[in-house]
Amino acid sequence: LLKDKWHVTRIVDLRNNGEVSEYPDMELEGVVYQQIAIIPGEKEGISREDHGMTMVDRAIMRAEGFARGNGAQSLLEGMYAQMAADEYCLDRIRDFFDMMLEHDDGAFIWHCTSGKDRTGVTGALMLYALGADLEAIKEDYLYTNLQNGSYRENLLDMMREHGAGEDLVHEIRVLESVDWLYIESFLGGLVKTYGSLEDFLEKRMGLD
Repeated sequence: LLKDKWHVTRIVDLRNNGEVSEYPDMELEGVVYQQIAIIPGEKEGISREDHGMTMVDRAIMRAEGFARGNGAQSLLEGMYAQMAADEYCLDRIRDFFDMMLEHDDGAFIWHCTSGKDRTGVTGALMLYALGADLEAIKEDYLYTNLQNGSYRENLLDMMREHGAGEDLVHEIRVLESVDWLYIESFLGGLVKTYGSLEDFLEKRMGLD
């Protein structure tokens, strides 16, 4: 389907090495695979270090970790802040733009683990560079909450069936959802540093 209907010739994987090693992408003949690990190393709740666990057991374990700590929202807020400020992360986002500009044959797709945070940031910046306004970018980003709604609610129901309380269910609901405040914070961090999104895209990302 990806090749025949959408003419995909390149897949860009934004995950780190640990995530890729546990769940590698399927190899497709004639399709180039490229990894651009936007966030280096392993990050609790995002990476996949808990090998061999069922989906629901993994979710409960993560939720318990979030409940003992600062919560899933704090993790996500920190990740978006990191992507806006860390030079390594910004270099990798620039690699993404360089790859996109060099690609001239067929379509390409890009993804991370859940397709909402690292993919959401790069998607938001790409849309802005192409002239989309913030309302259109917001609609595109928040569509994730609808698109993965069935998966999320099914997972939460399985957690309840396995005895998880609503406090733990809440943590995974947050983890598996997006909030426009995350992107606003990310973009705001760029504006604070570079003066405007246009200056960021031109001076840091190398776009004309």
